[in-house]
Amino acid sequence: MKRKYFNPKLTRKQNICNGCGKRLPGPQWEWLVRHWKTSASQAKCEKNKAIRAIQLNGTHTSGSRSFAVTLDQLEMEEGRQVGRAELYIVTHTKKNGQPVDKYSGDNINEIRRQLAANSSLVGEEARDGDVYSGLFPKERSGRWRGLGLLVGGRASMELAEVKAELQESKNENLRL
Repeated sequence: MKRKYFNPKLTRKQNICNGCGKRLPGPQWEWLVRHWKTSASQAKCEKNKAIRAIQLNGTHTSGSRSFAVTLDQLEMEEGRQVGRAELYIVTHTKKNGQPVDKYSGDNINEIRRQLAANSSLVGEEARDGDVYSGLFPKERSGRWRGLGLLVGGRASMELAEVKAELQESKNENLRL
């Protein structure tokens, strides 16, 4: 919204008068313009711009939709479990089938190569040593990237243990 409606070369009053269409109520737009015109906000914007410039994998095509929601929708469409590597391909490919950037393209090619070489990796669960974590190792201790909800870490391990116990109980009940 800032990129579309805010012009840093205009004065605060001019930006407020230009408005943002019907995207925000007037008082909220006025607050945003005042905020963006402060030196603290401008310094933060410059800092963030510099950080984004050095990030290798900052671009994706899922917009504001979380990776967890995208994964859920993809699994419903495919009718099977989808792995993080496959999700990466979907979220880093444009509508025309091209990767969003060269870095993503190289990773997508490597993922496709590994999935073609070993079809059992398709739909692989998130864990250490999966295709995704081979390409994107943990950045920090205890922090996983890629899906959003309960992926990696202690919570996922505990969830997997509970699922295994539940499945074991179901199998035992079926035998009885």
